[in-house]
Amino acid sequence: MPQQDCAAVLEQYRKEVLESFRGKLDAWLNVAANPCTPEGDYKFDAAQLQFLLQREKADAYVSLMLEEQRFKLAIDLIKTRSELVLNEVFPRMAAAGINIGQPLLQGDVERVLGIDVTHKLKELTAAIYTNVDEDLASLRAAHDMLRSTMKDLYIP
Repeated sequence: MPQQDCAAVLEQYRKEVLESFRGKLDAWLNVAANPCTPEGDYKFDAAQLQFLLQREKADAYVSLMLEEQRFKLAIDLIKTRSELVLNEVFPRMAAAGINIGQPLLQGDVERVLGIDVTHKLKELTAAIYTNVDEDLASLRAAHDMLRSTMKDLYIP
C-alpha cells in the first residue's frame, strides 16, 4: 500500500465529495453516496517491511501498520454510509414521494427517515469528516517518517 496512493484516494474523496458540504448543517444528508468506493489491495507487505524492525526502526514499522488500519477504517465508514444512503435513505425518500433536490425542513426529513437511520447517517457523516481529515494528516506524517528513516538507513 503505497502511502501516496492512500493519501491520493482520501484527498480526492475529500475534494470531490466532502468539501462542498463542509460546515453545512445538511451535510449529514447531502454528502454524496459512493456506490463505487475505492477498491484494491491497500495493504503493506509486513514481511517486506520487517527490515525496519531489524534495524531498530520500529517506529516507522508501527506507523505504517497503523496507517493501514486507519485507511481501512475511513474506507469502511464511507462504504457503510453509502450503503445506508442507497439501501435505506433513497428508498424511504422515494416512498414518501420526495424528489431529489426538493427543499424540506430537517424535521420532515427526520420523520421520513426515522430516528435510527437519521442518527446513523449523522454519526457516520461526522466520523467520515473526522477520519478523512485525520488520516490525511497522519499519512503525510508517516510518509515523512518513512522517507527520513530510509535516508538514515541508506544514505551515508
